[in-house]
Amino acid sequence: AELKTLREEFNHAATRHGKEVGSFDGENLHNFSMLGEDTPFYSSLLEDPRFYGPAAQLFGDDIFGLEVNSYRYVGNTSWHFNDGSPNIYGYGPKYQFPVFGPVTAETGALRVIPGSHKDPWQSELTRWWPLARASASKERAREYLDKVPCYVTECDPGDAVLFDMRIVHGTFGGSVDRKVSAVTYYHYPKTP
Repeated sequence: AELKTLREEFNHAATRHGKEVGSFDGENLHNFSMLGEDTPFYSSLLEDPRFYGPAAQLFGDDIFGLEVNSYRYVGNTSWHFNDGSPNIYGYGPKYQFPVFGPVTAETGALRVIPGSHKDPWQSELTRWWPLARASASKERAREYLDKVPCYVTECDPGDAVLFDMRIVHGTFGGSVDRKVSAVTYYHYPKTP
């Protein structure tokens, strides 16, 4: 019943988003907020004990809800992290989960690089990113990055992966119009 509700609200929000930015064309990522009166079940997920409980257990009770988003992915996403790391004060837990169908290594499951949320490993990986974006060395850098050992988090609808936003992650083998959602918290800063 909850998956049915998630799918209905996802479709509603995707239609709303399409009216604002244009229809999904299978060429460009669509990313839209699920925090609104028209998506009440999604909006409740930040306070749902099934999400908040494990996140607080791992990151502390001083986390707060940041966002609930949904995505219509197209193909692969490159390696990245979700905050201003390396920054020991800027972090938080994030869940990602498929809504309509399973995600596998062949269809774009989330991949994470173990230990990459900390230095020196994260800085070593990010040193290659400018090379990957430069056209002359893009293939060489991509070849290196694609060989980095990672863990593929295959999931079925109803599963959710919890990870530190600072960990380097991406999706490869991505299918077109892969529909996933995310619930994100932020750790309250310890310094001014």
